[in-house]
Amino acid sequence: MEHLTIKNADLSDVPEICRFVHELAEFEGYGEQCSLTESELAGFMQKQEPLRAVMAVLDGRPIGVATYFYISLASLSGKKVLYVEDAFVKAEYRNQGAGKAMFDRLEAIAKENGCLRLEWKCLAWNENAVRFYDRIGAAAAKDWITYMKRIK
Repeated sequence: MEHLTIKNADLSDVPEICRFVHELAEFEGYGEQCSLTESELAGFMQKQEPLRAVMAVLDGRPIGVATYFYISLASLSGKKVLYVEDAFVKAEYRNQGAGKAMFDRLEAIAKENGCLRLEWKCLAWNENAVRFYDRIGAAAAKDWITYMKRIK
């Protein structure tokens, strides 16, 4: 991808980021549950501890996004964790380097901010994503089980 850039997203990118989040939800089978609006997303990006994003842009067109925030304390080390909430590349641009470029940027951001690690979740059935994460040197946290309780 010759003309691929990774940019830090800002409020002007909210409509595109929101579209990517909805596309990701559809891909994951959660489309009906995805109710995020642009105004809600903009609000998250303006909080004291904001949601942030990087975007993969190819020839001026956004083709992927990764949203993230900081968990302010990893108690054993006293350092922050950069938590990747969503990572998505449009299907027709996958396996061409955009995802790796976004994760490289996230790793650089984490280093610049003194973070202990990057952390994210992946659906177990998403074998392509699992292979991608393995290729970029990530490891599944085998010792930890993620629990969740939906709020009704």
